[in-house]
Amino acid sequence: MVSARLFLMSGYKPYPPAGPLLIGYDPFRDLPPDHLAWLVDEVVDQSVTPPPKPVGAGQPERDPRLLLKVVLYSCLTGVHSSRRMAQNCSESLPYLLLVRDERPCHTSLATARRSNKALLTELFCRLKQLAKQIGLPFLGRITIDSSKFAARASSDSIVAAKDFDQAIADFEGILAMVEEMDEREDAEGSQVHTSTGVSRVQMREILRSIGKERDEDLKLSKAMVKRVEAGLKTLKMAKAAELSHVSLTDPDARMMPVGITKKRRMGYQLEAVTDGGNLLAAATGNHAGDGGRLLPLVEMAKEVSQVAITHVTADTGYYSGGQIHELLSSGLELYVPDKGAAHEMRFGEQGTEPIEFTKIEGRNAYRCPQGNILGYARADKSGGQRYFEYSAKHECTGCPLAERCLTKKDAKRRTISIGEFRDELKTYLARFKDPEVRQRYMDRGPAVETVFAVVRLLFGFDRWHVLGEKAIASEGALLACAFQLKKIQLHLKKQGKTLKEATA
Repeated sequence: MVSARLFLMSGYKPYPPAGPLLIGYDPFRDLPPDHLAWLVDEVVDQSVTPPPKPVGAGQPERDPRLLLKVVLYSCLTGVHSSRRMAQNCSESLPYLLLVRDERPCHTSLATARRSNKALLTELFCRLKQLAKQIGLPFLGRITIDSSKFAARASSDSIVAAKDFDQAIADFEGILAMVEEMDEREDAEGSQVHTSTGVSRVQMREILRSIGKERDEDLKLSKAMVKRVEAGLKTLKMAKAAELSHVSLTDPDARMMPVGITKKRRMGYQLEAVTDGGNLLAAATGNHAGDGGRLLPLVEMAKEVSQVAITHVTADTGYYSGGQIHELLSSGLELYVPDKGAAHEMRFGEQGTEPIEFTKIEGRNAYRCPQGNILGYARADKSGGQRYFEYSAKHECTGCPLAERCLTKKDAKRRTISIGEFRDELKTYLARFKDPEVRQRYMDRGPAVETVFAVVRLLFGFDRWHVLGEKAIASEGALLACAFQLKKIQLHLKKQGKTLKEATA
């Protein structure tokens, strides 16, 4: 009686606990107790509290836990089509267990995947607590990496920078023509405007006609006119931001090297921070590279970690002199080589020793081994630290070291760039000659790249299925939950225990 009263007071449809059925195939009875669907059902019920929703007019909403279970189980089993998910909710025993007597449509499931970041974040925090309870340790030794996945953006919707001006002119011309035709139809007493009629063209046809003769009898629906207006706004934004390409389907996506082939496509990044094999934190973004991301990801890991972060490992793409200096100053143990140290670890020492320049005492200048003086030229800032450039006072063309010094074509004077943290970073990078330090860095692969291997191979996830940076963040949170839940399932299977037994 109490539960019935609570359902009546809630704005959600009733969603009772799983129980046996009287007739027919019964997932409660027929699914084995160690089936993944049971774990999904139990963990989501334990971890997620639906936001309060008062009773209102109309049909009540479905319990968000139901939709969350379906999209999470689908992600774990490699089902990424919302229509296939909806079909499985009527045909598959694991799905029948999760949805009880409900049959959510594909639209509800698609919405749940792209707009549930808050609930998924709550679930991810609980999954990390469960991992710790069942014996999956967090040690404070984090490893950072990222992988790039293709965006859902249509290739027909992408405009290159060289075509921005022409596309803007064409879009403005189309809108002006539509407005003119509507005004003419008003004057003629027409009841239906061109911009509210049936569209004869699609956006891809408009883009393919850029720079070509335009049809003067262009018929656009009201929805297509809005898309042209939004496309014009996107093109102007892309031009102002000096982007190389922009997608009118997904303006937030950016060109980046995607997947194993590194082919440049519109995409988004998935960033992972692991600790002891567990996924500690995950983030998404549209930045094409890892430069400048080391410090933000370490700070994010510190905020969510229950133990103190002591060690940080990442590949050479994350190396930034200023950020390395800041993290070293905070007392962290770092294993993030620059390109030179990484190349040396992989291929051994190659080539000749670099030429050393000696700082002249009491002067802002350096002396080369042959006695030429390099005076201060200018200062710049890059990678979080200042660089000071020095140029030779005399020409170096007749010097015995000229062949090694003058590497640029037609150069006559040697220039050097000295970072403000040069001595500190030189000492730091020298550590990578130590076999123990090298081994610690080499262990980076299994510690973090397993995340992307599981996502790509086990979950069958090879591209994003939603549009826009906000929706991508929600799908990224879904992948993070799926990975950590899979980790928990495998650990429980290895122990031969249920979740209740492991957490008792």
